[in-house]
Amino acid sequence: MTKLIQALVLFTSFACTRGGSDVKSDSNDSSSAIKLSLNSPAQKFDGWGAGLSWWAKASGQTEYAELYADLFFTDKTVNVLGRDLPGLNINIARYNIGGGANGIAGENVSSKLEWWKGVDGFHVLPGSADDVSTENWNWNNDPHQRHIMALAKERNVNTFEFVSHAPMWWMNDSNSSQGGNLKLDSHEAHANHLAQTIAYAKDNWGITAASVEAFNEPVSTWWTFPKNQEGVVIPRSQQADVLKKLRTKLDERGVPDTKIAASDENTVDQAIDTYRYLEEQNVTNLVDKVNVHAYNGIDPYRNNVKRQELRSLVPETKKIWMTEYGDGDGSGLVMAQTITEDLKYLKANAWFYWQPLEPFTGWGMLNGDYSDRVSAGDNLAAPYKIHNKFFAFAHYSRFITEGCQFYEVSSESSVLAYCEADKKLVMVTFNTGESRDLVLDVSDLGVLGSVELTSSDLDDNDKLFVDGVVTIEGSELKFTAGERSIHTLVIGF
Repeated sequence: MTKLIQALVLFTSFACTRGGSDVKSDSNDSSSAIKLSLNSPAQKFDGWGAGLSWWAKASGQTEYAELYADLFFTDKTVNVLGRDLPGLNINIARYNIGGGANGIAGENVSSKLEWWKGVDGFHVLPGSADDVSTENWNWNNDPHQRHIMALAKERNVNTFEFVSHAPMWWMNDSNSSQGGNLKLDSHEAHANHLAQTIAYAKDNWGITAASVEAFNEPVSTWWTFPKNQEGVVIPRSQQADVLKKLRTKLDERGVPDTKIAASDENTVDQAIDTYRYLEEQNVTNLVDKVNVHAYNGIDPYRNNVKRQELRSLVPETKKIWMTEYGDGDGSGLVMAQTITEDLKYLKANAWFYWQPLEPFTGWGMLNGDYSDRVSAGDNLAAPYKIHNKFFAFAHYSRFITEGCQFYEVSSESSVLAYCEADKKLVMVTFNTGESRDLVLDVSDLGVLGSVELTSSDLDDNDKLFVDGVVTIEGSELKFTAGERSIHTLVIGF
């Protein structure tokens, strides 16, 4: 398919319940056309993102690091397991400043922690907050994730956000980053660790952190030691104080341009309550961007009224990023609904998948062999399964790029965007119900040029990312969306 540069994008979703939570049917059917119009602008798009963290630690110093970097961070065609895959074209990466210290004396390491989930930070022992050259700091830590970050920069990634999944182990009452609570006297130390790391990354790694997130699902109550991953409880009152200290430390450490994001809560409901609390404490002026996850625990979040409430609560001058989502449905259809709802109702300015590579299940777009380092041997992190979720995500990420402008659209399950750089109209549609004929009314769009359709039957590996058929009848475009399928329509002007 020809490379698309300027794009106007419509996403339309239809209903199903297989593989996850309920997907609502679109009210449009074959007898009612979906009208495409550019009369009501919504949010501008910063792009697609992914967390590094676990998969980057697992693969970062293996022979597969370059392959994954090409696959996730370019739009090149990449051969994996004998199949040509379309690169995902991700342009934003989140680097996890870990809280571990490689089991240093005094650190409690959870017995439930799988090896790839333990990410080490740099301020490994208390003290020497100002002098990062002492033995209390170890800048050799986390080489795997740092290598993937460098590979991402060499490719299409142009924006990095640094995030803390947990403060350093000694800052928490459990003496661990895998559960517990941030100690009341560790607020400044946590802020300093983040600021010093961002300053060091800029001076020594050639990486500029556009923004920093100090928390990860901080008010969730499941962060009890011993946990199977990093995370600690940081109540809203402590968040407010950390944010004040973080702004001060960023300025002191010579990185005043790094913006502050908050607070990566698990649910939109929690994000609403957190933002309101921070407003009451007069610290939202320190928050340049609001981050939120698209979960309800580990299930997809499905309350669009609350999505709209959060967007209404946060001033239009502040962006909202949906910074983490994943699910176990390997087809990608549940993910497609979440993308649609986050873009339409939350009006997210960026959308992130948590871990594109995972060792076991459909939570990853691909599976790699790294659950057991010993048995994997020289093939550590080798890909062994491609989920059709990979193609579902590519239907979005390869055609909607940074700078696209979204527009309101009447269809309940659609979002519309225009990308000024490329003069292309793109419609991405997923269908989880019975096969149906789609009708698009393009009478408001003027003279159209080329029309291309890329389709994927998510139950047939031989019909993924193939050319589809579009019928043009006057001011209407028509094509068939088969059962459990996803389609990207591109109209050139």
